[in-house]
Amino acid sequence: MAEPWYQKAIIYCLDAETFQDSDGDGAGDFAGLTRRLDYLGRLGIDCLWLNPIHPSPGRDGGYDITDYYNVHPRLGTLGDFAVFLEAADSRGIRVIIDLVVNHTSDEHPWFRSARSSADSPYRDWYVWSGREPADRRQGIVFPGEQKETWTYDKTAGAWYYHRFYRFQPDLNISNLRVRDEIKKIASFWLRLGVAGFRMDAVPFLIESTNPDGSMGDRDFGFLTELRQHVQWQRRDALLLAEANVDPDRLTTYFGMVNVRAQRNDHGSLLSWFEQMMRTLRECPEINTGSCTHVDVPTRPAYSRTELTTRPAPCCSCTTSTTRTPPSTSAASPTSPNRPRRCSPTATTATSTWLSSRSAATATAGSACAENCPVDRDAG
Repeated sequence: MAEPWYQKAIIYCLDAETFQDSDGDGAGDFAGLTRRLDYLGRLGIDCLWLNPIHPSPGRDGGYDITDYYNVHPRLGTLGDFAVFLEAADSRGIRVIIDLVVNHTSDEHPWFRSARSSADSPYRDWYVWSGREPADRRQGIVFPGEQKETWTYDKTAGAWYYHRFYRFQPDLNISNLRVRDEIKKIASFWLRLGVAGFRMDAVPFLIESTNPDGSMGDRDFGFLTELRQHVQWQRRDALLLAEANVDPDRLTTYFGMVNVRAQRNDHGSLLSWFEQMMRTLRECPEINTGSCTHVDVPTRPAYSRTELTTRPAPCCSCTTSTTRTPPSTSAASPTSPNRPRRCSPTATTATSTWLSSRSAATATAGSACAENCPVDRDAG
């Protein structure tokens, strides 16, 4: 049986809007990205991971989405994206995109309908409270950036929950219609030709929140559902989860079958990650931001000629106590108003990001951690 394509893939992350402008309007687009595929191919990459490409007001770098079934007009048309996918496929390059379904923009038609009336069919697609929540400041992700996680909406006459910014109301994952819609979104893009998804904010996506301030269990069952649904659409599809949790809880997102297999394989992603975390805990300079990757193999520097035939580095991020990773490439900018997003230019994926069609395998891995001093996206 052939190993999954992503087991040793070089995944290169970029923001299409800042990568290559084809028409002189000052913004990158799919046509420009298509023209640069030969260059990307010479870097030795196997897969492109695109930051959010959907229509958005742009208040959170595109993570505030208003339409999951289209692309942002600045990037081109859905037809331009299809041409790009075909061109990438012809060069043996797969494409994955961000799946941002923990929340929508407050300008999304679903939320506009939900807040307009208690009888709206979309009302229970979001999390509401008729009374002021007991602790409306629970679970603040960005201290100093946001003041609360529950905001009162005058039009709705109720409080709505938002794990991140107030303009990003959380979807109600306990609603079966919301779950079905997320599966439909995934199916749409898989059928169009993407090879999988990097799932944003997975721990928050599957958590349940109550107005009394209590937090329910995380629903890993939904990840299993989505994994099975995605794999029926495309057998070799990749789900790459941003699991920004403590290292001790990280294995939950791999699925126990994967954990056992990877711990027996010293070359696996999980073994590498756990070794790295042990090293960082022992590093005396960890609080200064100067700690280097100890005991983690590094690739040699390549000459300009060698770069045309050798793969890109494993990871572009270096150890830092700051949340925003260092910018090493124009292809991977970090928006100043997005302290939680991490976009390494090139990463190496291994097989346990995604495994067999097994209910025991919920989803995969980790991307950058909220409070970890290193970029955890090693895959």
